[in-house]
Amino acid sequence: KPARSTERHGSISDEDSDKDAAADRLRANTEKLLLRRKEAKYSLYRFGLICLFGSLDNLAVYNMVLITNVVTGPQLMLTLLVSSMLIIVTCLCASMLKPVVSVIQRIPLWCTMLAICLWSLGRVVLHQ
Repeated sequence: KPARSTERHGSISDEDSDKDAAADRLRANTEKLLLRRKEAKYSLYRFGLICLFGSLDNLAVYNMVLITNVVTGPQLMLTLLVSSMLIIVTCLCASMLKPVVSVIQRIPLWCTMLAICLWSLGRVVLHQ
């Protein structure tokens, strides 16, 4: 009978070590998740701020619209806010698609800027 009690104690200690290992893995995973969440909040905050301030330069573009009283200042600010939110939602949805993210990450920034410049130049040339 003592052998049985030893087996039980041996299995209990194995169970305890398994529980400890599982708890350690859970703590490590929780810490990683919290770190990612903190980084994601910071990057989402920065993205929203950049988007909002990037849209503010449209006030200079829409200055003539404001002067001619086609829209009011608050209407324009509301429109800019809605368009910024639309951009954020679109980018967040696109970032959830891993194939889209992998393709976009492979495109160098200079290619993106070149495409935007050529598109803008083409619109100017075609509209004159």
